[in-house]
Amino acid sequence: MVTTDGNNLELLKRIARLERQVSFLLAHLGLEYNDDMESSAEIVELVRLGKKNEAIKQFREETGVDQQMAEQIISKLER
Repeated sequence: MVTTDGNNLELLKRIARLERQVSFLLAHLGLEYNDDMESSAEIVELVRLGKKNEAIKQFREETGVDQQMAEQIISKLER
């Protein structure tokens, strides 16, 4: 994609705004972002279906976090 410098500047501003919004939402939910802890679509779907224990197990397998941390994160996804 070829863009002009003005378009690049606008894209950078939009990205910065989105990053601030994500930071706000994480802080509001009491979460910290960690690249190693991204929830897969499968985990989100398990939570949506009310399969909390399966979601916790899958999250632990994907991220390597302990049981307590996985429970806390999945509980926050339930909201």
